[in-house]
Amino acid sequence: MVSFIVGSIIICFPILAMSKNVMSERTNSQAMKVLKNDIDPNPSLEACYTRGMNIISFNQKCSSTDREKNFLMALPWLEKARGYKDELGLLSIWVGQGFTKEHNFNKAKEWYERSIQYGESQGYRFLAELYENPCDTVLKSDYKTALTYWEKFADTNDAYGLYTLGRYHKEGLAYTADIEKAMAYFHKAASLESGIASLYAMDNLASCYLSRKDWGNAFYWLDQAYSKDFMIVCHNLGDMYYHGNGTNQSYPKAFEIFSKGSKFDAHCKYRVAYMLRNGLGTDVDFGRSNLLLKEAADENNARALYLLGTLLYSGDNITQDYKSSINCFESALKDKYLPDAVRGEIYRILSTCYRFGRGVTKDITKADDLIDIAASYGNSTAKIINEWLNNK
Repeated sequence: MVSFIVGSIIICFPILAMSKNVMSERTNSQAMKVLKNDIDPNPSLEACYTRGMNIISFNQKCSSTDREKNFLMALPWLEKARGYKDELGLLSIWVGQGFTKEHNFNKAKEWYERSIQYGESQGYRFLAELYENPCDTVLKSDYKTALTYWEKFADTNDAYGLYTLGRYHKEGLAYTADIEKAMAYFHKAASLESGIASLYAMDNLASCYLSRKDWGNAFYWLDQAYSKDFMIVCHNLGDMYYHGNGTNQSYPKAFEIFSKGSKFDAHCKYRVAYMLRNGLGTDVDFGRSNLLLKEAADENNARALYLLGTLLYSGDNITQDYKSSINCFESALKDKYLPDAVRGEIYRILSTCYRFGRGVTKDITKADDLIDIAASYGNSTAKIINEWLNNK
């Protein structure tokens, strides 16, 4: 099996005959049939197919030019075999992939177009991806051209093509973002229930509903994906149970979902840690909470970094460590989505650290600068401190 990976989607083409183990899979009788066909003036369709694939597998090398040469040598036999098995389109993509790997844009494009002529709709997808990320480093991404190929691919009712069109319109990759169009394509892809692409479409569709605070529809699609073991949605679905949006509020259910998601998602780890610390939907467990919080912080989750920083600063059921606290805060500040209220509180605590030399060398000037920054983010305590300092 030859597999092509695009994002998180794996396309597998049935061209096992080109693998290194191809000959081990053939029986002696098949080998004898091939030899017989060398002198058979009217070979069967199956024999033509076997002969064509043998030419490819026996002479297979790594370079794209060798792939092209072998395919063209095998072509007369494979064309005769089309009534038995037609893999000309898939093999054309295989040749095109060789040129893609060697950064030959024009030759890759030629072979992907050829695959379409042989009736292989996956060629549209590879052409689209070629224009998204051209293998020729001189060229730039052309999302508008890529979009036209994605549209042709989606016309075949392919879930991944529909999902990608939704993503294009959601993110405004080719033209101005259009959420209505994006949701329409996500809905089509999700409704097909066709593997991983449909699951990603469900997640994105739910995200669009969440942005509109349409809790009912958001919950429906998140729950649909979760029921199919798509754990990427645990973050948002757990939040819906936690807050009671679109469903009955349930800390135990939220904890269950976050726990499943915590195996691979930093936000879910943070949520589990927080709930363990506060006994929400589960028993209090500071040890496990601290462990998960540190893991989430190591994965640069801003919420985990902020909470861990405050705990290390205060020593609340954890060993007090001012220096580590400052490191957490500085890492959290790098997140551009950090709320102003949190940012202001971090700067206020950092100011205190520099004012009293907690974990850093004492520096009153820097402490004053940081309290000004904290006040600029609306921190009320920082404003009071600033006012007091200015009236000294």
